[in-house]
Amino acid sequence: IYDLHERVLPDWDDSNLPALNEVYRQFILKTVRALGVARPAWIADYFRVNKKTVASLLPELIRCGQLCEVAVEGWAEPALYLPEQETLLHAAMDGKLEATHTTLLSPFDPLVWDRARTRQLFNFDFSIQCYLPAEKRTYGYFPLPILHNGELIGRLDAKARRKEGVFEVKSIYFEKNVTPDRTIANALAEAVIACAA
Repeated sequence: IYDLHERVLPDWDDSNLPALNEVYRQFILKTVRALGVARPAWIADYFRVNKKTVASLLPELIRCGQLCEVAVEGWAEPALYLPEQETLLHAAMDGKLEATHTTLLSPFDPLVWDRARTRQLFNFDFSIQCYLPAEKRTYGYFPLPILHNGELIGRLDAKARRKEGVFEVKSIYFEKNVTPDRTIANALAEAVIACAA
């Protein structure tokens, strides 16, 4: 919903704006909240903040306790998380979180937007194919990443034919380590129906 600021916030005064560094700190905290556990290198891209700005603010956020560090096996540097998410972090570390959802993601979804993060976290190499010439596309025109039970298991190339009310599945590409079975097929069918709707 868009409106003029004087109708939404009639008492607003631009002098109430927070300092720019405070805005950046809030962007960092919101990013880490959204990502759950984040490598420092992942943070800047989420809100398109300058990497040097993020790097300069992280030590202060850690020192004042707004961010906490945790060692992650296989990662050279500590990851960051919010103190209020510590219970969730321990549940994940203890294997008590179970992903049970299957969905099709937009190529612009925050889960896959940062291509380097997607490779590091999911071992999933993803790119938007529609910007490539047709002969250079590997996965069709507009592939949608398939998220299944916490893993990116493939891509689905689809076309929405809006005038006819048809959602066409052109092709499905599973990752090499994924063996589609009836469980995946049923979950994916539900995800396609939900996306089409």
